Amino acid sequence: MKKLSVYILSICAAASVASCNKLLETNPRESIDLEKASKSKDAIKATVISAYASMRAVGYYGRDFIVQSEVLSDNGEITTSNSNRFVNESNNSPRAQVAIWNTCYTNIFRSNFIMKYGPRASGFSEEELDQLMGEAFFIRAYNYFDLVRSFARNPRFLNGFDYGVPIVTDALLDVTNPEFPGYPSRPKVDAVYAQIVKDLDSAVARLGKSEVTAGIVGPFRASKLAAIALNSRVKLYRGDWAGSEADATTAIGMIATGFNTPKLKVEFVSDSATYMSKWGNLHPEMIFGLSFEAYEAFGSDAIQSIFYKHPILGGYGDITPRAGLRADYYTDNDPRWKSLLRPVTKSGQAIFSCLKWPGAKPFQGGDDIMLIRASELYLNRAEARAMQGGKDVEALDDLNKVHTRVKLAPLAGLTGDALTAAILRERRIELAFEGHRLFDLMRTGRDIVKSAATTIPNTDYKLVAPIPQAEVDVNKNLLQNPNY
Repeated sequence: MKKLSVYILSICAAASVASCNKLLETNPRESIDLEKASKSKDAIKATVISAYASMRAVGYYGRDFIVQSEVLSDNGEITTSNSNRFVNESNNSPRAQVAIWNTCYTNIFRSNFIMKYGPRASGFSEEELDQLMGEAFFIRAYNYFDLVRSFARNPRFLNGFDYGVPIVTDALLDVTNPEFPGYPSRPKVDAVYAQIVKDLDSAVARLGKSEVTAGIVGPFRASKLAAIALNSRVKLYRGDWAGSEADATTAIGMIATGFNTPKLKVEFVSDSATYMSKWGNLHPEMIFGLSFEAYEAFGSDAIQSIFYKHPILGGYGDITPRAGLRADYYTDNDPRWKSLLRPVTKSGQAIFSCLKWPGAKPFQGGDDIMLIRASELYLNRAEARAMQGGKDVEALDDLNKVHTRVKLAPLAGLTGDALTAAILRERRIELAFEGHRLFDLMRTGRDIVKSAATTIPNTDYKLVAPIPQAEVDVNKNLLQNPNY
């Protein structure tokens, strides 16, 4: 068997190249025979679970991917006394970037495997198969979205380089198979976004077909609501303002009209006390997120440990908000400032700890991580409406839904560029330290102002992660990003 590119080989944990086509990783500890897996209901279900487990990895949403977006941008910086983690990212050193390529393509393979072999496995009811297929489409879309925004330019600000990431939609492993598509090249950025939207539309069509099916999901598995909400975000990145607005409106309507099932109850929290007190443990705003059992938690490697030094559970508290983020808050009395960014002294330095992972569970690294939540929908719709023109009143109303929830006076009289600026400012404050900031700056064409003396232009090559060199070495069709 010929050598395969790492994006395919990465699914073969603990396997040699020669046996790659025989193995499929179903969870971090086990491998099973691919021939049997393609016919097994349990193996198909385990493959779905393994994809969610990979998204919890330290190098992905379990810590690094969120932290890196904050420190590569203008939100977070390393404290003077630190554990030597994320220092290069904070300094925007060359190649100090996200490293999710193998994890994401592993999950894409898993999704492709489910789509290809799920309908052939015996024992599924129609509802069960629809749910798992819908989850596979959602997972593939989510991972492609993270890949294309990390390893490519935003479609609105290409800066002369319009290549995306390879699109792989089959679970073939054996290069001797005549159906094997060959070594993929990089399609245009917009083609990748089109694939993501298509996958999310397919997820929406399959998920939540009955209350019983939707009820088994909860916020830690894909749901129809999560797929629609993610599509709103994707279309915002793509510059499809009308599409983003429509999806946000649909998702907000689903929440408001009580679509919720016993295991998936989502609300836009208008009470500031509830909003503040629920971080870390099944927040009411959570549409989709990650949960950790005690045996799954990363302890001192968890995201909680980087942002906050817990008095009992420990941690490093290595990341503190930059002056620019602190200045963007409207008032020190903003509850988000007072409750989520707590002033502390660390080795003589006055810093602020982020309490979005407050140690709400009795073990280190146990806090839930929200990836999609209700407040973002209003901010998505506000921006999409403002960018279309003629909808300033509606956009301002959406902005004030988030702004006044934390007991701030309503914003008034904003139109045009001033309104858009206020929406982006609110987005920065509301979603701070949740992994959005770098990508929000890139997709809006703004420079990164680290300090009065340091500004990184939006055109800087270091804002785009390099394709792993092992990939480029194996796949000669794979074009490396500029300057790497």
